[in-house]
Amino acid sequence: MRDQNFDSITVSKLCATAGVSHMSFYRNYSIIHDIFKDLALDFSYEVIDAVGSPFRNGTSADLQKAVKILVEKMAPIPSALA
Repeated sequence: MRDQNFDSITVSKLCATAGVSHMSFYRNYSIIHDIFKDLALDFSYEVIDAVGSPFRNGTSADLQKAVKILVEKMAPIPSALA
């Protein structure tokens, strides 16, 4: 799926790749774009947790440290989703 254009990913393809039913998907999301919004929000919360509020006096070193922490925490993408 990694090589596919975002617009070509369907709920069916996503569910089949993830091994979940359509019912499970639609219980949590209305449209496929909602899942990506949640992922972006989760990522931004992790960045804020690692760096702190963007409204404080931070440095680029703080951001680099936060990104390093997040990358180290991330699990590899399952081969089925790659």
